[in-house]
Amino acid sequence: MNQPYETPSSNPYYSTHSSGKKRLKSVSPLKAGIVLGVLNAVLVFIAMLIIIPFGLTSLFAAGGRSGAGQMAGMGLFMIILGPIIYGVLGFIAGVLCAWVYNLVAKLTGGLEFTVEDVQ
Repeated sequence: MNQPYETPSSNPYYSTHSSGKKRLKSVSPLKAGIVLGVLNAVLVFIAMLIIIPFGLTSLFAAGGRSGAGQMAGMGLFMIILGPIIYGVLGFIAGVLCAWVYNLVAKLTGGLEFTVEDVQ
């Protein structure tokens, strides 16, 4: 019977030495979709905050002859809509990629990678 306060080295369920080699056999499609969806939404939001001011500056520098007011409204609309669209597309892509990976991993055994303990 295991003692509740024993050290990990004396417990057979804890390994003090690992081989360092691991295999990724499957990926949760829903979690992959959520992670990629949020990641895409954040990255597109940041990109829009950087790109749109430059575009608006060039429109206003042109003297407003090319519908600068409408373009400014469109820029603000894209700051909101861009992350939503890319977030949804990223979610769908994440789910599909994880699903396809799981199919391929069953056939090939999955990715192998090496890990090490960090002290």
